Amino acid sequence: MEEKKLVLIGLPESGKTTISEVISKGKDPIELLKQPLKPTKSLSVSDHCWLDINCIIFDTAGQNYQNIFKDENKQSKIFGEAVYIIYLIDYRLWSKEKTQERMIKDIETLKNILEERQYSSELLIFFHKIDLIEDSNRETYIKSVRESFEARELKIFFTSIHPDFIFSLYSSFYKILSLFSDKRKIIKDVLDEYLEDQSKTIFYVTNNNNTIVGLAMSPDFDIKSIEGTYNLAAQLNLTLEKLKSNDIINHLMLQTINGLNVIMNYLDLYEDDMKNLICISETLKSNDLIWKAGKMVTELRKKIRFK
Repeated sequence: MEEKKLVLIGLPESGKTTISEVISKGKDPIELLKQPLKPTKSLSVSDHCWLDINCIIFDTAGQNYQNIFKDENKQSKIFGEAVYIIYLIDYRLWSKEKTQERMIKDIETLKNILEERQYSSELLIFFHKIDLIEDSNRETYIKSVRESFEARELKIFFTSIHPDFIFSLYSSFYKILSLFSDKRKIIKDVLDEYLEDQSKTIFYVTNNNNTIVGLAMSPDFDIKSIEGTYNLAAQLNLTLEKLKSNDIINHLMLQTINGLNVIMNYLDLYEDDMKNLICISETLKSNDLIWKAGKMVTELRKKIRFK
């Protein structure tokens, strides 16, 4: 299995350890919101198997992360062979002028270190805790921040572990890791084929930790619909596993009062770290969605097992 190294860095209590726990260990975001983790005191390393990639996450301690900027040996240990350096911005801190200036300075320092020491790592920005932005102002605020970082030629992702926005975190990791995965290409090709010409529809695949590892979505799909159905599917699986050891949901179909159809199919690809295919649509009838889901499950099993 190919290894890829990611480094999370940023101010104390910005959410680095929480993100690492959710992504690498499948921790329940709701529980982490109720009982926040203690700040990391030293460098923490965790593994996250993402399809055919072993993702190694370096979580730097927020209290002393700036020491890395001054110590070339620490830079070599932490940044060496990293694919991505992810600088985490906490929305609450960004909204304060003094800490915003500090974070901008950190980012410029990181850019200089990577350039001067010729590290091959790419610097990315995670703008975290977007659930705390006022609902009425969120879209405008995010657009403004995005334009600001794009002007600095930096890629930025907007994330949160709040249940209504957890999809944003999974989607961000999916985007940055999927470039290296052969399995991801298979998933994408299959889902894209069956999504073609559909409206208000999404198909996605989850792994054994219920993390989204592949998706295809029509441009007009309401992303808020994903959160509730994703959480429902994950909770149903967890509840059943508690009731009966080693049992799983093989097939599940739901329809809301407003006509949202949800299909969940077990993929039976445990060894390939692929658990469920979930299909959600406002426009496809139940029978059509069931047919598409069945076809995609068959193709994924065939292509993944015999790739």
